[in-house]
Amino acid sequence: MKALTLIQPRATLVALGALRVETRPEGTDYRGELAIHAAWTLPPFHQGLAEQEPAWSILRSRSIDPYALPRRRVVALAELVEVRACTLRSPPHAPVDALERLLCEWRPGLYLWRFANVRRVEEPIPAQGRPGLWEWRAPEWLRERVQPK
Repeated sequence: MKALTLIQPRATLVALGALRVETRPEGTDYRGELAIHAAWTLPPFHQGLAEQEPAWSILRSRSIDPYALPRRRVVALAELVEVRACTLRSPPHAPVDALERLLCEWRPGLYLWRFANVRRVEEPIPAQGRPGLWEWRAPEWLRERVQPK
């Protein structure tokens, strides 16, 4: 199964269905199911994002501690349904909300990746992430332990 590593709080917000897009420096022709993996590292720019609105309220409303988000774990399964180039300094024509404007960078040279059919993994699964799309060997029992958002 393909997997994609995201920085926190993005990975958890995607798992909750609150964040539907990601902007990345690379595009891909791949469409289909992938695992959403939470990275181990937390770059300085991302420190404190879980404490900002609207991320803080979303996490707290789901009884998730913004200071204890899973890292180096697969947190969800999703479908990658769209990848397109960002050509302006604002979001592409597809609708984005306040959270997506806060957490995603919008500039030429980046690509918007849109997710659908997100299912949260009840118990995040330890995994070593990698840059870009990478292959992850999903455990056989995984499909039984995912929750619709």
